[in-house]
Amino acid sequence: VAISLPIEIKKELAGIQGELKSGADTPVKWVETNNLHLTLKFLGDITPVQVNPILHALEEAAENTGRIKLELSGLGAFPDARKVRIIWAGLSGETVKLAELQQRIELSLERLGFAREQRGFQPHLTIGRVREQSSLLQRESLGSLIQRLSSIGPTFFTADTLYLLKSTLTSSGPIYTELGRITLI
Repeated sequence: VAISLPIEIKKELAGIQGELKSGADTPVKWVETNNLHLTLKFLGDITPVQVNPILHALEEAAENTGRIKLELSGLGAFPDARKVRIIWAGLSGETVKLAELQQRIELSLERLGFAREQRGFQPHLTIGRVREQSSLLQRESLGSLIQRLSSIGPTFFTADTLYLLKSTLTSSGPIYTELGRITLI
């Protein structure tokens, strides 16, 4: 379950990826520009029979939410800048409203048998994943670069649609297919 990003935001994130690529020698699997999105809930494997009930649950969760105003703000890493595994762009703006929507999605989908995410929701856009073979020194060097570039944004955008996406993993990266959408009104 995700929110798509406007092309302007994707282009800005691609530019940030370019700066990171040119400034560090750490092996990173970069998220392709067209695949950049804000994940609200990962469902795992689902069957075609589950699609309509899931869309109905998402519609129920999104009822009366309205559009959500967000902005890119900051760059960071999980778990931290010394042991970088995930490179992310931060979000600010109506993040309380976004978190409330995410919690309603969790509750609606829990009724369908999907386990609730145990970690707290931290709105972010994953832009790269450090490859396993990266050394600690490479990860620390990348972390330093991320900290130097951390003052990105603000670039504003409006989240107005929820998407149910199917992810097909291939050797060249995931391919996302839209299974349905819910407009935030």
